[in-house]
Amino acid sequence: MVGRRAKVLLGAAAGALTISLSACIGGGAAPSGSSGPGETSTETATPSGPVSTTRSDDAFELTISTPNAHVEAPDPIEIDTTLTYIGARSSPTISTSAGGPVAFSVDEIGGNRKSGSVRDSACRRGSMIRGVPVPQPFAKSGGWSNGDPNADFVRAYVRGPDLNLPPGRWRITAELVAYVGDCTANGAHELTASVEIVVR
Repeated sequence: MVGRRAKVLLGAAAGALTISLSACIGGGAAPSGSSGPGETSTETATPSGPVSTTRSDDAFELTISTPNAHVEAPDPIEIDTTLTYIGARSSPTISTSAGGPVAFSVDEIGGNRKSGSVRDSACRRGSMIRGVPVPQPFAKSGGWSNGDPNADFVRAYVRGPDLNLPPGRWRITAELVAYVGDCTANGAHELTASVEIVVR
């Protein structure tokens, strides 16, 4: 990417897909934050307790949750995410970027600090079993350009494996981009699911 000085990807991708790398170019477009046709959404929250959000379409169900919506800085934030195939096939081939089907982003609600997700354009083929939730470990990613006023935040954010954020109100988003079949088959399935966290 022109103008990028650095790009960082940390954390382990989910290992539930059977890994097979190919030269196929996958979909790398960032998912929209709004519901698309055929998508459904549910969200539960308590002021200082657990938070959970589920989004689904005709093939996948994406759930992100945290056991506590209020965290004391600098304690790490716990994020649990699962992806479930809910389509018609019993064990379909699923194609994703090399980093896996789900990437994560964070942004400050009412502020300017944020770190978006970074994906490659590889096509990793694997499989999922219908109705079986697959854990998607949280992994940091982010990039910045020369002169970016957000660069200091991104550099601090990507250090270390734990999710630590400064005081404020934050939105943490799981972003799915996956294909059922090959990377060009029937278009990508794109879902986003978010939880809001208050760091004090």
